[in-house]
Amino acid sequence: MLMRMMLLVGVLLPAWAVRAGTVDGGVVAADARWVIHLNVDAIRASRLWQIIEPRLESRADYIQFVNAAGLYAGANFPQDMHGITLYGDGFDEKAAVVVIDADVDQARLTDTLHFAANELPQKQSGRQVFNWNDEKGEHFGAFGGSRFVIANSEQAITNALDALDRPNVATSPLILDPAAVKADTLIYVAATDLKTAGAISQNPLAANMNQAWMTLSSVDEGLAAGGAVGMTNAETAKQAGDLLIGLKAFALLSADDPKHDAVARKLMSSLSGLSSGVEGNTVRLNWSIPSATVDELVKAIEAKQAGQ
Repeated sequence: MLMRMMLLVGVLLPAWAVRAGTVDGGVVAADARWVIHLNVDAIRASRLWQIIEPRLESRADYIQFVNAAGLYAGANFPQDMHGITLYGDGFDEKAAVVVIDADVDQARLTDTLHFAANELPQKQSGRQVFNWNDEKGEHFGAFGGSRFVIANSEQAITNALDALDRPNVATSPLILDPAAVKADTLIYVAATDLKTAGAISQNPLAANMNQAWMTLSSVDEGLAAGGAVGMTNAETAKQAGDLLIGLKAFALLSADDPKHDAVARKLMSSLSGLSSGVEGNTVRLNWSIPSATVDELVKAIEAKQAGQ
């Protein structure tokens, strides 16, 4: 039973989704302190996917996942998968909520959940809430309309379903960047109150950060990263901007150093496409990465994994 439930979660978690793929602040609870969104619709249409997909199709675990998606969820991966939104009101793993929207056979998935759940599902707002255990503890899951929500506590699943019921009320202030709703945005990340974010909070720079966001988009068959960090005041913003310029210069000078492996050297050299600036309390950056560089980086990672 546990193995079936783990396989089911394996089906759901990579099916990262918010309908139409773009960021939807209405599915994120208003008290969220961080959010990560992957737009699988856009990823699937990007040059990045063209580079990655052939490599995935040669992997036995990927084929197993695709087959399991059809068997347990009635989903045709990747066509039926649109994206994922993860968020939390704290920075520990227990606070994480996953909101999935995919074209699945709800009746088939419900039957699997009934079979694998620890007990009969609870009813919340007329919805069936299932729970199961794995090596990381107890988890809860429920359908909210066309979406499926996974959380690590009954309270978290209740709050997540309430956010779906009241999207106009629950729209999260973490959706900071207007570009995040564009169709070509592959990844959107935002966070606030970083000075309390676990290990990050030990960094002196993080103690002066109010919020941060980042996007990764597909553009001209390459990738473009954009982001901003809000600091507590203009002086710390200037210091952070100067630090970023210094780190870029150091990385470019070290890009040919043989003591670094091929992956590190390729990443360092790609920073030639990074630009940054300071506007008041905000540090902004843009990073252009040609598709050829992405391809070379993927090959370098493969070689490293193969031990070459």
